[in-house]
Amino acid sequence: MPVIAGPGAITTVIIYGYQSDTLQTYVLYCLAVLGVLAILFFTLITGPTIQKITGELSLNLISRVFGMILIAIAVQFMVEGLRDVFPGWAS
Repeated sequence: MPVIAGPGAITTVIIYGYQSDTLQTYVLYCLAVLGVLAILFFTLITGPTIQKITGELSLNLISRVFGMILIAIAVQFMVEGLRDVFPGWAS
């Protein structure tokens, strides 16, 4: 689970679960997590079939595009963090 979700997602779920006031919100959070896990399970099970249908080239292309998006998000987080630490740098 931690390899798939990541520390940020796990921390968010823990914080929202701790802040839930009623049983209804706690149950809704649990259902949301179970729903995401069910979608992930379905995606991982159908992975080989999707690979056969789409081919290796399209999967490599999608992987590289999502890698670039991930790099852009990481750079944005770093820029925002540096802007908070060094407010004089932001004009």
